[in-house]
Amino acid sequence: MRARRETGASGAREILQVLIVASGWIGFVWLWVLVGRQPWDSSRLVWLIVGSLVVLPLVTLAWVIHNRAIFRRKGERLGVPVADYSYRNDWHGRHIEADWATLRGSRFVTIGVEGEAKVYRATALDFPDEDAASIDPSPRQLPVFS
Repeated sequence: MRARRETGASGAREILQVLIVASGWIGFVWLWVLVGRQPWDSSRLVWLIVGSLVVLPLVTLAWVIHNRAIFRRKGERLGVPVADYSYRNDWHGRHIEADWATLRGSRFVTIGVEGEAKVYRATALDFPDEDAASIDPSPRQLPVFS
């Protein structure tokens, strides 16, 4: 069995957490009481209120039980999962073809699908002289074509 890590949660912190959760539920019930006092026919609203007061705690309890079962099965987290940052395939399983170093310095990138591959290419755009003067060269603004 693994040694448990100290969480540093003191008794005062746990009491504060319980008070915050309890005040949230008290506020929830109080606001529903205010809504239920409105002068319209509230028979269906009463069912909604009672249902939410029963269903929400049951869903919360089921979530806690689910998380505790995961903890019993896997144990305590000892670190952050390692992510694979390589981008070799897209969401549809297509192979990625890209020269990332070149693309990083490019202002315009064209993305296309060629066969079974997704291709990223740096693109040089040629603008007519009259349009080139109206384009701000800062990298934050993209040109608007009409």
